[in-house]
Amino acid sequence: MAKKEKRTLREHVVMLLNDSFCKTVNVRFSNDFEGSIVSVGSKKAVNSFDNDRKEIEATYWFDQYWFFICIRFLVNDEKKEKPFVTISFFQDMGCQLKQLFRAEWDSFPANDQYNHPQPHWHFTAQLSDKTSFSDLNNEEEEGVFNELMGNSKSINLDRMHFAMAGHWHKDAEMINHIVDAGALVAWMIQLFEHVQEELRNKDRKKERVV
Repeated sequence: MAKKEKRTLREHVVMLLNDSFCKTVNVRFSNDFEGSIVSVGSKKAVNSFDNDRKEIEATYWFDQYWFFICIRFLVNDEKKEKPFVTISFFQDMGCQLKQLFRAEWDSFPANDQYNHPQPHWHFTAQLSDKTSFSDLNNEEEEGVFNELMGNSKSINLDRMHFAMAGHWHKDAEMINHIVDAGALVAWMIQLFEHVQEELRNKDRKKERVV
């Protein structure tokens, strides 16, 4: 009997995306020129990511909301694949898509300098207010913090990592490691369900106030 070939982590993630995630969220995936798995979109948007602004194609979700997903696989020193997923959510403002926030979960090892909370949020709505296609190539980078006294500029939240699943109540640990493909895709499904419920609840409250 021929030995059954074991799936790579990437292959397992792709299988679960097709078998479970795409049944929850209406989306297709493809490979970009860097080999990452990305959602197939239909509308251009500016995506704030990793201290950079890039033009991507966002996917329609519901009502006025869109999203963009990118999953990369890096190989560590032990020749093991380590996944990194970033998911951006956008609001349709008519003339452009405004990036609201970004969720990320990656496999950075713990270090003495700074332990990135995993998974975590980035809030980008403040930044996207002043970002357009025309200034993608000439916008100057800002510092993590601006002077708060005597300065009209506010804190640049985009570069701060807001923990999503910190164990503060238990052991103060803020890093959850991606144990397998199943955990990663299950997190993605629950993330979309949670964000959708929050956005719909926000809109319902707004309608009641009006």
